[in-house]
Amino acid sequence: MLPSKHLRHLRWLTVLFAITLVAAACGGSSNSGGGGNTGTAQKQGGSVVFAAEQWPECLNPMTSCANASWLPWVAWEHVMPRLMESDPRGNLIASDLLVEAPSEQNGGIETDPFTITYKLRPEAVWDDGSRITSEDVKFTWDAVMKTTGTITTTGYDQIKSIDTSDPQDRGHHLQGRLLRLA
Repeated sequence: MLPSKHLRHLRWLTVLFAITLVAAACGGSSNSGGGGNTGTAQKQGGSVVFAAEQWPECLNPMTSCANASWLPWVAWEHVMPRLMESDPRGNLIASDLLVEAPSEQNGGIETDPFTITYKLRPEAVWDDGSRITSEDVKFTWDAVMKTTGTITTTGYDQIKSIDTSDPQDRGHHLQGRLLRLA
């Protein structure tokens, strides 16, 4: 079976990004003749330059102003926390934020009422060291559902509520059926 168009694009973007990083690492300054540490202090700061077919109007991942096709793969994919992610074959797997992927076997999926519970790792933290909790997850859901100009609410609109009574658990109480969209 051939990989999806989305996966092929992701692979090409990854290869292009890797080549760019290698090329940048191989370049040296005129005074050192090559890369690597020359024994002098490392320069702090600087900038990263991305070439893109279009520049987003904003970097808010919730709104359509950030709808540049490259942005999710170059930036958000690597910096935005998520509960589930895809493996190279397109299967949903638990991200590093979770103890494990929810399933019926581990009690993470219940059928009556249909509920999915994600168990957050205690060591899952923001860059400032504060813990990622179910309140953070609920904030994201609220932002997607209530932000004017949201790109899409698909999937999020199937969530009836999020239980935040346990900071380490995120319980989705879903209405109807939740379909996995490819």
